Amino acid sequence: MITLAGMFFSVIFLLMIPIILGYLWCDICDVPKSFAAMYVFGTFFIWSYSQIILVPMILGNVLFTIASTTLLSVTIIFVLISFYKFYVNNNPVKGRWSLENFSPANVCMKDRIAFSLLLIVVCIIIFNSIYLQHTDADDSRFVVLTMDTIRRGRMLRANPATGRDLTVDIGEVSKDFSSPWAVYMAYIANICGVKGSILIHTIVPFFLYILVTCAYWLLAEVLFPGQFAWKCLFVSLVWYICIFSNYSIMNSETFIMLRIWQGKAIVTGVSIPMFLYGLIKVFREDTWKNWLNLWLINLGSCLLSGNGIVIGVLMLSSYGLVYSVILKRFKYLFFSLMLCSANFVFYMVNQNAYKFLH
Repeated sequence: MITLAGMFFSVIFLLMIPIILGYLWCDICDVPKSFAAMYVFGTFFIWSYSQIILVPMILGNVLFTIASTTLLSVTIIFVLISFYKFYVNNNPVKGRWSLENFSPANVCMKDRIAFSLLLIVVCIIIFNSIYLQHTDADDSRFVVLTMDTIRRGRMLRANPATGRDLTVDIGEVSKDFSSPWAVYMAYIANICGVKGSILIHTIVPFFLYILVTCAYWLLAEVLFPGQFAWKCLFVSLVWYICIFSNYSIMNSETFIMLRIWQGKAIVTGVSIPMFLYGLIKVFREDTWKNWLNLWLINLGSCLLSGNGIVIGVLMLSSYGLVYSVILKRFKYLFFSLMLCSANFVFYMVNQNAYKFLH
């Protein structure tokens, strides 16, 4: 059962706090402060420092209570800094989605129709995620790890199949040592006072579908700058492709549609379009702030899944090589490989996680 207080804190931690921290990050990196940008970059900001905090604590067998308290404390500190930055700037948040710019006087009929189509398809996606929810053994392992972390107060130290202490290497669990998305979900559930299974299957998907939409909206902004209707049609087309691609439970579109709460689905729906966004921005404007955005996207993706670690390396290194050849500047490949250094560290954690079980 979901209580009113649980819903309230879920909105705070899954929507409001990411937007607040997104304002701070967008202010630092000169990203236009639209709703989409603040929500996406704020979420990746939270995922990034959560990855940095959780992985060493899991390897050190630190109690979940200590890890949860640390994450909450760091979040509060960054929220206070963000409020201070907003106070210092002393100006309203401006962007395409603000009431000032998104008013009837500034939007033509074509934009209204395109935006209405986008809202309709997003509502259909959210309804399908509830009505056509998919669960299997892989999903149960993920939920069990989240629930067990809260119940026992220890992070990733139980066999998800038996519930007994984990004393030998289990490949599936070792992936979670380097990408502790299940522990992060346990942290959110514990803070919000909601059962882990309810949070994962009922509450989180709603916010993640908004996040996916915002990620593709940012990608559309670099592909169709200044063309509001084309941005809406682009994001709508992405969702229509997902709707009509449910021909296998293993393809990426089905993952996004039916089990978005799993880390590998979020990598597909959020990380990949954001990697494309960041790489296009770096290609067009080689600034340290654009590289910093790429670093954030890559590090945040590592929290989600082992796929995020691998895909980050593949995309950054391959695009870095192509950019170096096209622009005849070796720095693109060098910087791309430097961004991948964290991925190699987490890969080594994955390969040697069983050594920390004793």
